[in-house]
Amino acid sequence: MPQRQRLLEDWNSYMAAVFPNGRPHPIQLQETRRAFYAGALAIFSRMIKDLAPGSGSEPQKADLMMMDDFQSELEDFHKKIASGQT
Repeated sequence: MPQRQRLLEDWNSYMAAVFPNGRPHPIQLQETRRAFYAGALAIFSRMIKDLAPGSGSEPQKADLMMMDDFQSELEDFHKKIASGQT
């Protein structure tokens, strides 16, 4: 059974929201896609690297704090985009 490509689903939703009237120039599309996936890789790598050692399958307080930090930072960035600041 093929694996679900969740990031691709998010990418497609992002593209539909950012470019509702069609596709951007091919170079803009390529660079936007690279940035999107680079951001996903950065967050994923950071989470894996910073998970509390020896935590097994149960998240530790530090793990949950890290996730809260990511959520707050991303929500703040989204608000800045929505208000035209970024």
